[in-house]
Amino acid sequence: MTEADLLAAAVLHGVHGVGQRRLWRVYELLSGAFRLLCTREGWEQVRAGRALPEEVLRAAEERFARVCGGGEAPQKPRDVRILWWGDLEYPRGLREIPDPPFLLYARGDLHALALPPVAVVGTRRPTAYGLLVAERFAAGFVAEGVTVVSGMAFGIDAAAHRSALRAQGRTVAVLASGVDVPTPTAHRRLYEEILAGGGLVLSEMPLGTMAERGLFPLRNRLLSGVSRAVLVVESRSRGGAMLTAEWAQKHGRLLFAVPGPVFSPASEGPNRLLAAGGRPALSPGEVLAHLSSETPGEFRPSS
Repeated sequence: MTEADLLAAAVLHGVHGVGQRRLWRVYELLSGAFRLLCTREGWEQVRAGRALPEEVLRAAEERFARVCGGGEAPQKPRDVRILWWGDLEYPRGLREIPDPPFLLYARGDLHALALPPVAVVGTRRPTAYGLLVAERFAAGFVAEGVTVVSGMAFGIDAAAHRSALRAQGRTVAVLASGVDVPTPTAHRRLYEEILAGGGLVLSEMPLGTMAERGLFPLRNRLLSGVSRAVLVVESRSRGGAMLTAEWAQKHGRLLFAVPGPVFSPASEGPNRLLAAGGRPALSPGEVLAHLSSETPGEFRPSS
């Protein structure tokens, strides 16, 4: 798509009620020429193709009438990249999943995903054991040239990001909010440290989107999709980390779980994954050895 088409697609995405699937539908109807939404003919095609519900279509038409008339064109932060599925820089892992986002928003260095990405996820209320495991695995991963991916949440996520940064490695945060809205707000400094450390922040949500409960499952899908493997450190039997594990299985990603005390609520999830045949993660080296064998020629740990 041209730059004009990409910006028009982002404007449409910012209309309430327009999600990634509806963007795909409009793309198909207009053959990628989103700039046609600044013309009456373009909206006639969208209406005829029933790409949008009537109330959403009316709101979108009003938005484009203002934007195309030079009124309320949204201002994109200079350091935010908007990628569409056909871009060369669109993450390869997301191309492989059956439900890739049409638009992806990125802040930071996209080269962070040139290294093999491994997701480290877990509970927001970890034990001391869980924090230690997350920190040591994250440090072990980046020491071998792996990028640590997580969701920037409290607990295991933040521990993994911070450990990767302390080890001078790359780390990627996948948000349920827009990439310009650090979530949680208490982690704004961590957000800035990730970017300053050569890392990356990703989201499929439009700029300015505030995180809501219903957006986190979509974030978990992206966490799995962008990664080559997923490591669950601690989690109850239900929770965001376990949803990420479910996505990993659907996406065909390597899935690892850290065994924990059988009486610890924080280890319920990983232990259940192991009981169901999941791979135990006993050291960073074991995870990396599996990653090496599953992606020959792409990654070879030094030890």
